[in-house]
Amino acid sequence: MAKVILGSRPDTVSLKVKFEHLDGTKDVIRIDYIYRTRREFAEFIDANIAQARTQSEQNPVIATGDVGEISQVQWIDKLDSNRADYLMQIMQGWDLPQTFDRSNVLLLIDEYPQVVEAITQAYRQAISEGRSGN
Repeated sequence: MAKVILGSRPDTVSLKVKFEHLDGTKDVIRIDYIYRTRREFAEFIDANIAQARTQSEQNPVIATGDVGEISQVQWIDKLDSNRADYLMQIMQGWDLPQTFDRSNVLLLIDEYPQVVEAITQAYRQAISEGRSGN
């Protein structure tokens, strides 16, 4: 008998996200993601794109990538802040010993930039393609 019950959906979905450290060793973080249907995920992406366009119109330096007017540190801070905002919108927790909050998400982005791509890719695949992990 099928265990699928249409209209009954979880609030979160937990996935093990695999990534590689800079030295080549492999690691796994369990991420508790906010569940979205495929359509909700598409709406979420559309809203993020619209927000990015608005920010680009308001700040052409960010849009063009011409960092001549700002320092490298300011550029990275803005980029990492945007990434943290995105991760806070897709995640609800993790199995790291540190508390899941924006300041620790920023620390993760700064210390383990390769993990950000793994986290976002695992979520996109799970929600839009029905594939778990990366």
